[in-house]
Amino acid sequence: MRTAFFIMIQNLNPFEKKIVNTLKECNICLCADSKLIFGAAVSGGADSVSLLIALCNILNQFKIPLKVITVNHFIREDSETCADATFVKELCNQLKKKGFDVECRICELAKGKVFSTAKERKAGIEEAARFLRYSEFEKFIKEENLSYICLAHNQNDQLETLIMRFLQGSDLINSCGIPVVRDKIIRPLINTTREEIESYLKEKNQSWRTDSTNQDTSYLRNRIRNNLVPLLNKDFFGWQSSVLSGAKKNQYDAQIIEEQIKKFKIDFNPQKKCSTINKQDFMNLNEGMQHHLFIKAINLLSDDYRIPFVFLSDVISSLKEKQEFYKIYSDILIEVKKDFIIVRKNENLQKELFFSDIITREGKYDFPFGSILIQKDETLGKYYIQNQRSKKCFFDIPVCIRNVQTGDEILTADKKLKKVSDIFADWHVPLQERSLIPVIQDLTCPAQQLICILGEFTGFKNWILKENQN
Repeated sequence: MRTAFFIMIQNLNPFEKKIVNTLKECNICLCADSKLIFGAAVSGGADSVSLLIALCNILNQFKIPLKVITVNHFIREDSETCADATFVKELCNQLKKKGFDVECRICELAKGKVFSTAKERKAGIEEAARFLRYSEFEKFIKEENLSYICLAHNQNDQLETLIMRFLQGSDLINSCGIPVVRDKIIRPLINTTREEIESYLKEKNQSWRTDSTNQDTSYLRNRIRNNLVPLLNKDFFGWQSSVLSGAKKNQYDAQIIEEQIKKFKIDFNPQKKCSTINKQDFMNLNEGMQHHLFIKAINLLSDDYRIPFVFLSDVISSLKEKQEFYKIYSDILIEVKKDFIIVRKNENLQKELFFSDIITREGKYDFPFGSILIQKDETLGKYYIQNQRSKKCFFDIPVCIRNVQTGDEILTADKKLKKVSDIFADWHVPLQERSLIPVIQDLTCPAQQLICILGEFTGFKNWILKENQN
């Protein structure tokens, strides 16, 4: 059997052999009598087209069929997104005529579905599109009885994700990057570079489609890809291997943490959408384990959440000072009672959320997004938030710290007013997080204008008027 396998892969080129080796990492054994059925998600871009061509050549050696799905989200111009789907369909037809066992399905989401889903899930467009796309993948797996479905994330995607997670202050587990295998989803190109992908396609004389939004630097990933990565390539030789090695080490450490967390009992009730933790047992853990236990309890409710470190730190800090309280992030409520900690999801929470406090003196103030400490700078004679991590916003009192209201505007650098909702859109703040971002309103002047957007308390940026900085 091993001799037959090696004879079969001798017909493959180095690019295709690399994919076979990655499949072996996923414990996938290719053989002619395995009865495997492979799927592949193909968008028409270089990555997924190279995956399609390579899989056809590899699987053909073992008489394994390939089922292709391409998802039309209808979030770009119809002329572009429909042309992508048509390109994939025609490419599969060409491969079929050449004798490859490949079939293609075009999945067209209803127009406006992504946008309505973003609103329903109180999330961004990208997250909603991903949610719907993966839902279609799950259906595709069941309907076609697939053994695996292959996605085209490559090594460059992995590096961009690791940098992005670092800049977002992700926890250790999320800092491991994109997994090569999860259930029936596998990523055969995860060890392959974009340069290798394009070289392979040029060798095969195969064209591909280019997504126009790849150049839109309002997206963090695109800024990393188009601005930061070229700088690292120019001035920091070998950074790629260092980042990938660091992710591997994080993966080993994460495995140890996950094994320890498994030993701790969390009572999960899927009907009530809540996780319950014994308070005394929780308090006996160190802070690092407490963080990870909260993350596990939240992930039992949904794996879509990335909870800010500062929020969980604030909950843990409050546990040392208070017997009973609650904290809210997005539609996650952490409620601390006498003997238990309850982590629950409440779909109506966001509609009910409102906070506002007029600050008239120094001291600590509690809000749903966390606690803040107001102090006075005796040199300037002004007040500021002591636990602010970036540039400080200085102000006179009284001020009002509250969540954003419809119609709120703030001055730009050129002294023009800009809607806070537009700023949140520029920052790609998910809808469910917007009402948790506090603003500071100056009450000492007749206009009572906004002087600061405190985005950092929920993992975003700050917007501070220049005259209020020092």
